[in-house]
Amino acid sequence: MTHGRWASMRDAVRGLLGNDALMRVAASSSWLLGDRLVRAALGFFIGALVARHLGPAAFGQYSYALTFVAFFQAVAVLGADSIVVRDIARDPQSAPVVLGSILRLRCLASLICWLAAVALAAWLDPGAGDGVIMVAIVGAIMLFQAGDTVDLWFQSQTQSRRTVVAKLSAYLLTAGFKVILVLVNAPLLAFAAAVLLDYAAAALALAVAYRRFPTAQDWSYDGDVASRLLRDSWPFLLSALSITIYMRIDQIMLKSLQGSYDVGIFAAALPLSQIWQMIPMTLAISFAPHVARQKLAGDVAYHQALALVFRLFTLLSLAAALATALAAPWLLPAIYGERYAASVPVLQIHVFTNVFIAMAVAQGLWIANEQRGDLLLIQTLAGALVALIGNWWAIPRYGPLGAAAVAVVAHLTSSLLVNRVAAPGLFRMQLGLAPR
Repeated sequence: MTHGRWASMRDAVRGLLGNDALMRVAASSSWLLGDRLVRAALGFFIGALVARHLGPAAFGQYSYALTFVAFFQAVAVLGADSIVVRDIARDPQSAPVVLGSILRLRCLASLICWLAAVALAAWLDPGAGDGVIMVAIVGAIMLFQAGDTVDLWFQSQTQSRRTVVAKLSAYLLTAGFKVILVLVNAPLLAFAAAVLLDYAAAALALAVAYRRFPTAQDWSYDGDVASRLLRDSWPFLLSALSITIYMRIDQIMLKSLQGSYDVGIFAAALPLSQIWQMIPMTLAISFAPHVARQKLAGDVAYHQALALVFRLFTLLSLAAALATALAAPWLLPAIYGERYAASVPVLQIHVFTNVFIAMAVAQGLWIANEQRGDLLLIQTLAGALVALIGNWWAIPRYGPLGAAAVAVVAHLTSSLLVNRVAAPGLFRMQLGLAPR
């Protein structure tokens, strides 16, 4: 990059950070960002303790259960979060019936998904008694996850602070419980129960928070409202499920094709790789209003703002990936122990998914301003297809290393290559070229 481009990007970033309106947006998001930072740091620390305690094989079983249930979680929430918040923001008087309707739908969906998860786990591996029990315990979190409907009420009223305080308090409590389990040398199933306790405590904390800031009327169910919510939310549900497939199918296929040990080796590399995703996700919150304003100012200013975001996100993520790859040989064993030495090359490959994830976060600003939600669905479906076919071919040959390489290719396909056909102008901006 030339000196002129560096100077231009530096001045643009300074202008962004000095913008009073933008700073107010960043300040209003501080509770959510603080919650994300604390959870990431604490989750990383607790996860490393659990991994060291359990060892690769048992940690692989634990990670597999969490991943397996995640597919059903994506269905259980019905993809309705943004729809519910939108409807309440447009018509605050509708809040009790909208919230009551989605809560009943989610409770029913959660129960069905929980039973389906246990049944499928038993069918896929009928001899794994403890594995099915773990899925049953972890899967019960979906019953408590329906309580997150309260969070949608707080979001619609710009009261996210209440959600953060409630959930973070519960999370700190259950994190301490997991540390105790490690200290007393607890068995594997105890850690599955700790995951369930986490969600149960969060649901209880949200219920307490809601009593202090309730809707004007009691919640109620309306069949017509429920039907409309389902009609509006199905594209988001399909997109969320597709994202879950290409983000997590590798662990499911590793377990099926290789075994729990390889799942543990692969899963140990993920926290050190995925922690960098917070950088673009956090920055995007502050950049979003600026990009939206530049869209109104004209195409030239709009494209310049997007180009800045793409360059900045790509450089930061690439630097983080390279630094992690170089540090991996001593960093990962120091955190997880020598039993996870085989995770080092997995991390060195997988960490480069961050470059394309950063691109995906940046292009989310373009998708929002251009109202191209259809592109997001195409991207996630393409990524899921590449992940399924790629892992089917690579895992039997290369194990966790193959899964890590396929993850990079799937994210490359989803965030960049699909745009070559579906959004050529966006593709050119991602490459640093002017859109035609």
